Amino acid sequence: MVAALQSPDGPDIAIFDATNTTRKRRSWAESTLATHGFRVMFLEPLCTDDAIIRSNIREVKLKSPDYIGMNEEDAIRDFLRRIEHYSRVYEPVDDGGDEEHYSYIKLIDVGRRVVANRVQGPLYGRLL
Repeated sequence: MVAALQSPDGPDIAIFDATNTTRKRRSWAESTLATHGFRVMFLEPLCTDDAIIRSNIREVKLKSPDYIGMNEEDAIRDFLRRIEHYSRVYEPVDDGGDEEHYSYIKLIDVGRRVVANRVQGPLYGRLL
């Protein structure tokens, strides 16, 4: 990833789509990229509204390759188990602690509430 970003015709921006659910994982991503001079911003979607979660599963997740050929109720149960698994190890971005120096945007319940921290500059601002 770093080599692609550093190449002369590499992108100006990259999205590292990963499950960065722990402080340790986010620290690794931030330090790895910052060491090479890249600015890092985390996007943390949070959803506690069961209706939104189920709607998202039906409208988006059931169409993913993981669920081709699986009936809808089994797929929903499987995805809810995935959510439960991640929720056991999930550590939210720490607003006032050791992660307050990070740039991040938290999208809560699909944008009902948005929390932005250290979002500076035109590129970051456009994301809001």
